[in-house]
Amino acid sequence: MTPPNDDPESAREARIRRFVEEYVIDHNGVRAYFVAFGRETSTGRPRSYSAACVEASKLLKKPTVRAEIRAAQSDARKRCRVTADRVVNELAAIAFSRISDYFDISSSEPWELLPIQEVPIPARKALKYLKYRSRIVKGVKYKTIVVQCQPKLPALFKLYDHLGMGPENQLEQLFNLLSPALRDQVMAELADCLTRRKSRPVDRTDPPIIIHGDGYPE
Repeated sequence: MTPPNDDPESAREARIRRFVEEYVIDHNGVRAYFVAFGRETSTGRPRSYSAACVEASKLLKKPTVRAEIRAAQSDARKRCRVTADRVVNELAAIAFSRISDYFDISSSEPWELLPIQEVPIPARKALKYLKYRSRIVKGVKYKTIVVQCQPKLPALFKLYDHLGMGPENQLEQLFNLLSPALRDQVMAELADCLTRRKSRPVDRTDPPIIIHGDGYPE
């Protein structure tokens, strides 16, 4: 808890530093604002979620706050020994995972699950969960193996953007070929289209792969 301070400016700076510390935890600006500034205003009135959202957004737009956030994130990366190459490798493990990495596909179906020590390390990183199900029908035991990998599409999109292959980079190259006046006109039209576009949530979760053992009909 921040100790009381008679200087309002110093007290606000302390709260902003607390906001930065909380924000780098999960990038939730509203939660960080509530922690740093409290759920009540200086007059004792409850602070609404929408008000906290607006104030957090204002703070995140300030260059000094953004600089402090970048510095805090840099310190966190150094402490955790996280590098860009390591993040890219983890994303690549998910993006390029194959279901065949988990099974012995040299034999006829149904495929047999490989022992975990024989599964390639990148494939282990991409594994979300592995379930065994068994049922007994007329005294005969049947098994079902369910393999769920981490979703590939989000990982591919992140790699695509990180490596500079995103559409915004191609547009930038195209804009450089245009005259300044025409470039400004095209950018204004694109911005207008984006503001009027209605975003729709897209389910990018890969479905689980179900392997039936002993020919059990699901």
